[in-house]
Formats: sequence, structure tokens, C-alpha cells
Amino acid sequence: MSRLTGVNREALSPEDQAVWDRIAAVRPGMHGPYGVLMYVPGLADRVATLENYFRFNAALPAADRELVILTTARESDAHFAWARHEPRGLEVGTRKEAIEAVRTNGDLAGHYTLIGLVINGFDVPRPAGTPTF
Repeated sequence: MSRLTGVNREALSPEDQAVWDRIAAVRPGMHGPYGVLMYVPGLADRVATLENYFRFNAALPAADRELVILTTARESDAHFAWARHEPRGLEVGTRKEAIEAVRTNGDLAGHYTLIGLVINGFDVPRPAGTPTF
């Protein structure tokens, strides 16, 4: 169970609702780390901007990017991130063998360490019925 309940969009100021809307446009439902990061909308906005760069603007191919995300999720014990990105990785062509190798553990550093720490720090549960490591 999460240590914090989700933020209600309607309870936010108009400026913070705009932050919510920008984030929700890419992450429907506002689950996971952004559900708790929205307690500090300015921080949520900045983390989302950084994550958007890595996910959508960096030169790394999608299959490799998802493998990096999965590796970081595994290292951080971030079950929510794993549950979200394993299907995405398979969808964009990350090899099943590579995913399984990561599932058995690895060593790394990067942006998704931050996401993993947020998820674990607030004990954000993974979506029900999703696979994890």
C-alpha cells in the first residue's frame, strides 16, 4: 500500500492543474511516481520534463531505452516501473533474452534510479496482476 494517497486534480490551483494536465497527457491516469510527485507540482513538472527527454528525445533506440529502464528498475527494486516497461520493451523489440538477463539482476546508474527511489520511498504498488521480477 502506498504511503501517500493520490492527489486530486480538482484540489490543485489552476497553475498546478496545468502541470497535472501536461504530465497526464503522456502518462494517463497519473499512477506511479507522478501520483505522489504531484504533492510538489513544480518538482513533478521538472522530473517529467527530464523523463520526457530521455523517453522521447534522446537518440537511443526505443528497444535499447526500454532495456536501460528495465535494468534501472531491477537495480532499484522498482516493481511499478518494471511492470510498466516490460510490456513496452517487448512492444518495441527489446529481446526477451535481454529482459530475462536483467530480471536476474545487474548494476547501473541513471534517471530511472530517481524514479525507483520515489516509487520505493512512497511504497507505490505495482498495478494488480502485472508481472515483475
